[in-house]
Amino acid sequence: MKKIKLFLASVAALVLVGCGGHGYEGEYVGKMEKSMLGKSDKTVTMVIGSNYMELAGERSEYDTIQVVDNNLVLQKGEKKESLAIVDDSTLSMDAGYMVVKFTKI
Repeated sequence: MKKIKLFLASVAALVLVGCGGHGYEGEYVGKMEKSMLGKSDKTVTMVIGSNYMELAGERSEYDTIQVVDNNLVLQKGEKKESLAIVDDSTLSMDAGYMVVKFTKI
């Protein structure tokens, strides 16, 4: 589980960018939907702010966060990552070997 949290924190540090006006600011709880690592009932908390994201207790600041083609695109410098927008209160992160679904709380 420690590896999963570290991975999520690393991905989120590259993924989520805080910029006012994107409409997805708030606190989310994430749970693995699909994983090649096996099933887990563990959850992780993510907070998206106007110019930052906190995941598993680690805070990262970003240049922009914006909605583009039904994705929440997070950019810091040249690096861009995205979270799929499922609905107004749900985001999905596909990390290749696992999918984490974040629901606003």
